[in-house]
Amino acid sequence: RLYTLEDRKRDLAIAEVALLSDPRFSKVFNGNVALVGNSMGGNVAIMAAELTGARGLVLSAPAAYSRSTEGVPLGEEFSRMIRTSASWMTSRRFGELKKYSEPKGREVLLIGSEHDAVVFRGIIDTFRKAIKHPSEDEQRRDPYRLKTLVVPGGHTDTTKEEVKAVTEMLAMY
Repeated sequence: RLYTLEDRKRDLAIAEVALLSDPRFSKVFNGNVALVGNSMGGNVAIMAAELTGARGLVLSAPAAYSRSTEGVPLGEEFSRMIRTSASWMTSRRFGELKKYSEPKGREVLLIGSEHDAVVFRGIIDTFRKAIKHPSEDEQRRDPYRLKTLVVPGGHTDTTKEEVKAVTEMLAMY
């Protein structure tokens, strides 16, 4: 059997169970798990968020793949499918992120790049619109509930601002 995005989601869930069932780690995590993903990893983090019970998501340039890619093994066919114009618009991840962001106590840090030729601004903007935005009052009380950051550079660039935002969010855990 060839490896799919669904397999990556299951791998995350298995890793979480292994960590949390080990007494050396369960005391450290204490149920405070954040998933961090870049590009395809961001897509997988969204897929796995409900399954793992993650309290937070850090999504750096999260990819969005069309529904037609679900179950397709990673490889040439998958690559061809994701390069079909506007195929990302049918991605289930937008709805999954919307559902994930609704309950209180969950944080999302969404990071996009100004000049990303792989995960372009339209995808980041669609993810941003999918997230349930807190009211101004909620945002003042809980500034990390939702944060969107657009940094200069491209798909593989990392900025000090990005590192600072990720560090601040993960320090809560």
